[in-house]
Amino acid sequence: MTKNFKGQHAAVLGLGRSGEAAARLLLECGAAVTVLDSGEPAPRRKAAALLSSRGARVVLGGDALRCVQDFDFAVLSPGIDPSVPLVQRPMEAGVPILGEIELAFRQCHCPVVAITGTNGKTTTTGLTAAVLNAAGLRAEACGNIGVPFSDVAARSASLDVAVVEISSFQLESTDTFHPRVAVWTNFSANHLDRYPDVEAYRAAKLRIFERQTPDDFAVVNARNGLPRLEARRIKFTASPELEADFTLGSHGMITHRGHPLLAMSSTHLRGPHNAENIMAAFAVGFCLGADAAGMIPGVKKFLSPPHRCEFVREVDGVTWINDSKSTNLDALTQAILGQSGRVILIAGGKNKGFDFAPLTALVKERVQEAVLMGEMRDVIARDWERVIPCHSVSSLEQAVHKARALARPGDTVLFSPGTSSFDMFKSYEERGELFKQFTHQITTIKPTTNYKNLISMKIPLFTKMAGRSRSRKIVRASAAQATRADESEYYEAEPNMKLSHAFMVVLVLHIVAVGGIYAFNKINASKKALQAPAVVEKTSAAVPEVVAAAKPVPAQPQRMPGDADEPLPAMGGSLMAATTAATKTVTQPAAAKLAPVAAKEPAATKVVTKAETVPAGATPATYKVVKGDNPYSIAKKLGVSQDELLKANAIEDPRKLQIGQVLKIPAKTH
Repeated sequence: MTKNFKGQHAAVLGLGRSGEAAARLLLECGAAVTVLDSGEPAPRRKAAALLSSRGARVVLGGDALRCVQDFDFAVLSPGIDPSVPLVQRPMEAGVPILGEIELAFRQCHCPVVAITGTNGKTTTTGLTAAVLNAAGLRAEACGNIGVPFSDVAARSASLDVAVVEISSFQLESTDTFHPRVAVWTNFSANHLDRYPDVEAYRAAKLRIFERQTPDDFAVVNARNGLPRLEARRIKFTASPELEADFTLGSHGMITHRGHPLLAMSSTHLRGPHNAENIMAAFAVGFCLGADAAGMIPGVKKFLSPPHRCEFVREVDGVTWINDSKSTNLDALTQAILGQSGRVILIAGGKNKGFDFAPLTALVKERVQEAVLMGEMRDVIARDWERVIPCHSVSSLEQAVHKARALARPGDTVLFSPGTSSFDMFKSYEERGELFKQFTHQITTIKPTTNYKNLISMKIPLFTKMAGRSRSRKIVRASAAQATRADESEYYEAEPNMKLSHAFMVVLVLHIVAVGGIYAFNKINASKKALQAPAVVEKTSAAVPEVVAAAKPVPAQPQRMPGDADEPLPAMGGSLMAATTAATKTVTQPAAAKLAPVAAKEPAATKVVTKAETVPAGATPATYKVVKGDNPYSIAKKLGVSQDELLKANAIEDPRKLQIGQVLKIPAKTH
């Protein structure tokens, strides 16, 4: 329908995208336009200047609240709460209030498809426009999707259909709005910071069907029970237990009344929620007479809009997904269900009046750890911390860094806030773009801020240089101590690739130098060891023990890093200390060279070369810890079980072994 506004005096409340488009449309219709915006003037001056140049009067800041003038009607921008003074003043003066959607509809020259719901509106709007255009209908997507309906209405005479995404806020201020096809994607609790309860929110959504007649169509999700509608109802669902016109069959096949239409695998979209979005788009096409074969290419070419389970990148085997459009619990639920494998979830944002407790069971089943941010972080933590580890951060950048530290190859980092962005960002788009920016700053090797840890072989790079076949990123005596939290203290994301590359070059040069020193000292130690006399500790013949060498003693042939039958000494502190041959047993060739010295020792002196069974009542054998030792290597040398060694010495934390510490050798041998 079209209405003549020529000669009328209109107020436009709010100078956002929709308000600016409404002002342009009214000017084209010959109305006298005054734009009022009580927000901060600076960001709006450019738009104000453009409208002023076209003949509009623009009043910004506090002056907008003091503007008293007779208006024939006022147009409300969708982002403005009707309860604020800017809206209440004209309402109290008896000025009729129209929404921007209502204004655009009155000036639209083509049929309208309106799409609402809690989730999936934007994807379904884009899909619908795509399939209609593929089938030969001239369609344009607009409304809450980004392009104001007022802009499309101005050129609607050249279109076959306008596809309008419409929110509950926009539906509140409609009067004559009458879509040819109304789509209800789904419904769940949302916007409880604006509505007193869920029923009030639902009532606002249901206004989309209010003006429809039996000649119109209502495309609805079979999962949601709706009241009696005047329009002809067409149902869709991805739930196998429900009956509908459009369903999701076996092997991901979308069917219409039992006839196959399209396999999900042939599209760029994934998940049952996207299957329902496709079904809704097909249903709209059928309502408008489009051919199924003509619509299918439009679905196959369609790409998911930004910020809706958007793949960002893969780093070190970790997949990063941006789902910033997730502004409610249902969207968060669908995002989690759409992932496979371990999930590190980043969630939280503005407090919209609902809690996250209903998702606890799903989170326990599908999420490994959660990184929480925004106003809701403490509320969410109280609901979830009993089932998964929760980490609170104060910014999105910190959230990305924390998720980076927690994730390991094969994991998915899912940024799906589950609530709106207005506590920290201007919009979910800004939030999503910043997430992608921080994600793209991640380097491909987890860097560390601890230089000593680098030299101590706590990244895989050094194990490769040392010729080791297994990773020694973090040495732990038992799996119980090898927690993800331990790794987070070593790693954090590096924001600058150039600095990272320069640092790695310096590091490699350092390794080469240290390796040369290591080899030089190893050779010198070997030469000295061949000439050094053996010094052994005196002991009772009844008490076997491992003899500690006072000076390097040639043991079994000197092992170089990488020998398969003995753990590599740790590289922390001094690499040269690894050349000490303490605790090595004397081989036969070496014993022959040292015979003159050994002959002077009492016959009772005994060198213990392996763990032996200790007679009842005898003092147990002992072992002195040296540099490079760990429970595994000690147990292997002595031929005993690592668990028995730890138990015999009452060692709870194997990492706290001290050099020089004397250990009892367990009596039991293996």
